[in-house]
Amino acid sequence: MFHHLPSLRTGLVTALLLLGPTLGHILPRQYDASAPATVEPTSTFSISVSSTPINAPTVTYSSNVTTTAAPSAATASAYSLPTKYYKLVFTKGWVDTNGNPREAILINGQTPGPLIEAEEGQELTIEVVNQLDKPCTLHSHGIFQSFTPWADGVPGVTQYPIDPGATYTYTYTPLQYGQYWYHSHYRGQLDDGLRGPLLIHPSPSRAKPFATLSSDVDELEQMAKAERNPKIVQLSDWSQLTHDEIDADYHQTGIEPLCVDSFLINGRGQRICPPVALMEAVAPPTVIPLTNKGCVFPNSTVIMGPFPNYTAQYPDQANPLTFFGCENTTSPLTVIEVNKKDGYAAINVIHIGGLVEQKIAIDGHKFIVFANDGQYVEPQEVDILIVPVGARFQALVKLDNPGDWTIRTANSMPNQMISAYAVFSYVDKETCSPPANGLPELCGCKTFTSPPTNQPSFDYGGNVLNNATSVNYFTLKPFPAIAPPPQADHTLIWDVGKPIQRVWSLNLDGNPFLAWREQETPAIINPQPFLDANVAVALTYGEVIDVVFRIPAGNPTHPFHKHDAKAFIIGEGPGEFTWSSVAEAQLAVPQFFNLETPALRDTFGTIPAFASPTWLAIRWKVDSSMPVFFHCHISYHLAAGMATAFFEGLERGFPTGPPGTVQQGSTPVYYNNPNNTYPDGASIDA
Repeated sequence: MFHHLPSLRTGLVTALLLLGPTLGHILPRQYDASAPATVEPTSTFSISVSSTPINAPTVTYSSNVTTTAAPSAATASAYSLPTKYYKLVFTKGWVDTNGNPREAILINGQTPGPLIEAEEGQELTIEVVNQLDKPCTLHSHGIFQSFTPWADGVPGVTQYPIDPGATYTYTYTPLQYGQYWYHSHYRGQLDDGLRGPLLIHPSPSRAKPFATLSSDVDELEQMAKAERNPKIVQLSDWSQLTHDEIDADYHQTGIEPLCVDSFLINGRGQRICPPVALMEAVAPPTVIPLTNKGCVFPNSTVIMGPFPNYTAQYPDQANPLTFFGCENTTSPLTVIEVNKKDGYAAINVIHIGGLVEQKIAIDGHKFIVFANDGQYVEPQEVDILIVPVGARFQALVKLDNPGDWTIRTANSMPNQMISAYAVFSYVDKETCSPPANGLPELCGCKTFTSPPTNQPSFDYGGNVLNNATSVNYFTLKPFPAIAPPPQADHTLIWDVGKPIQRVWSLNLDGNPFLAWREQETPAIINPQPFLDANVAVALTYGEVIDVVFRIPAGNPTHPFHKHDAKAFIIGEGPGEFTWSSVAEAQLAVPQFFNLETPALRDTFGTIPAFASPTWLAIRWKVDSSMPVFFHCHISYHLAAGMATAFFEGLERGFPTGPPGTVQQGSTPVYYNNPNNTYPDGASIDA
């Protein structure tokens, strides 16, 4: 089954690129659908739930709430490891990421922040000191928080925001392995630099997929050593404008802020300004003309879709710094150093940006993908990785081609023709200078200001060259094999889109989860207002849930992220989803479904829907008792309401940790939306 899907998706995306652009891609828990419950919270909550779990229940509370959560016997031995402690201090400072310095948010004096790493099952304690002038939080992206939901880092959902000058301590035990990352979940602070890598080393008892690649003992040892000591490659986008400035422009004008100044690799990049004619030569015809920044013009109706929009009506209101202006810079490129004697390098790619999906390739080398979103997969050898915002890939690279090679990235979406470069350099001994001037360490005995080779797998516009192969992450089978639950107990069918200008919604029948809710009493303490406002859904513990996202024409690719447990991507396809359930749809169009070996991820994306509708179906078993945030990872979409909360296991009560945990570092603020209209009078909260 699912055999026709790769060609369907590739062909559909190619066709849509000729029609218009797409925005970002995203993606689901090492997971056993039949596993027993791992969380047994006890609570003094008194809960009365309506007979239909999908509907909003009425919840009443008793005072002096206390909860406990004990680990399962299977993980108890991991708790003998000593706790790993990290202290992260958030400050503001000026950084020169791309030759144009601007103020950013720094973590221990740098952005991206320092690596946090631990063993699978080893308790982590992360102390956050907020020396910013605004609140903040810290979310560990992709980490299961069933035992410690108060450590998930979502303001207004699992905690209060951390006040300026205050401290908040996150303590949790990662019960999984693989590459993750951390970032603020307050407004769009991750766009301004509040982000960094998080690596969980797998337990020695974990089955690894390397034996499917080789039976040679020495080679297997090289692969295991490479996985243990990976080269982490962090992709991001960077604008000369702060997120607050971008968000203010969007709220004022409704013009989608679709362009950036640079792509960065490990916090470094350049402003690259090819001639407009060159960029238009690699762009889809329907997005031409382009600005000198390689960007669509702000009155592009192709980008905005068929609904009325301010971009088309008032292009003169667009901030010129978003769409126009480019001057070349020659900042030093990031260098990834490797040694041929090691046999293999593990390249862990993380997309820590906030706007568009990127693709990445290394001249003269191939990727052997062995994990995706912290889940081992059956290895897949490819030339190009396509990385949605928030997603992670772990891949082996065979070190058999010495020299200095270009690492290249490009936009997967046609809103802007933009690329970035780094260097893959063979050396006998790694040479790295420590972090300085707000940027992370810089490696390399040589300084590179231009790409050293030109053997591209794709051109400046991201168009594939030389018969290069791309990862198909919808066909990455979990290793060992994991089957999803065979059927769902409940199905949610949601229409994604814009209910009004400057607002994005996951469910047009619900309400957008707007940013002011970050200041509400957190849902983990009082979920009822969120249910009453129709921005949350209650799900019963132990049940299997399908969510089908129907994407109407005029929508880009949306990168979605599910907190806590991963989910299976069981289907996707073109056209209208007209059925009442996955089971019914599977009978009609079986070629669009995979219920045998589907991808298992925490980050997933929708098929772009510029000219015609598309849909995506995911499935998971509710095996926690906590408010689980679900949202688009395009930063301005999230700020504009594209999120919801799944109140999983609400009937069991939400654990809130030791007394004062949720409230630490914050002065609670209790108010509703202080300004519920935009300047034109349109309501932003029904």
